[in-house]
Amino acid sequence: MLAALGALSSLGALSLPPRAARAAEGEAITSDGFSFLVPPGWTRIGAGPAEGTIDHIGLWVQGSYADQAFIALDVDQRPGDNLAHFALNTENTLRTRLSKVFVDARDRLQMPNGMPAMRLKVEYLAGDNGVLWQQYLWLIYDGRIGVTLAVGGHVGRIGLDEASKIASTLKVVWRGEGPPPPP
Repeated sequence: MLAALGALSSLGALSLPPRAARAAEGEAITSDGFSFLVPPGWTRIGAGPAEGTIDHIGLWVQGSYADQAFIALDVDQRPGDNLAHFALNTENTLRTRLSKVFVDARDRLQMPNGMPAMRLKVEYLAGDNGVLWQQYLWLIYDGRIGVTLAVGGHVGRIGLDEASKIASTLKVVWRGEGPPPPP
């Protein structure tokens, strides 16, 4: 998510070449504790270096700048003590890095594998021209780390149904003590 903020705000001058390498099949991302399948048709771009406790796992784009969409996957090594704290830290980070951030929804839910999560719908201005962007963020706390999946683009580019379908392949394993807390 944070990788997308910096990279996408600089994409105004970037147009993907007509034959840019797009994934013909989904790209599988696996790590200790989580996995994610990037759907076919998305182009991986540089996710950027780690920032403090946040590791940028991947950033994928689709479409031209006028119709840009993105998927960003980040891991926070020190998200706080629980999902609510992780969500608060994420919102605060968004507000310090972006202009006119509006969090439209905060939904507690369960991921398809049963892990508790929080989904945020966020709108903000980015880039030199103040383009309005919208993203859905899935925040999952596994008892040790926080995993953030952001799916978005220019307002109206990605709806909740499409973003939820993409997020449905994110599987995070509970690594905390005892059973995972309810959503």
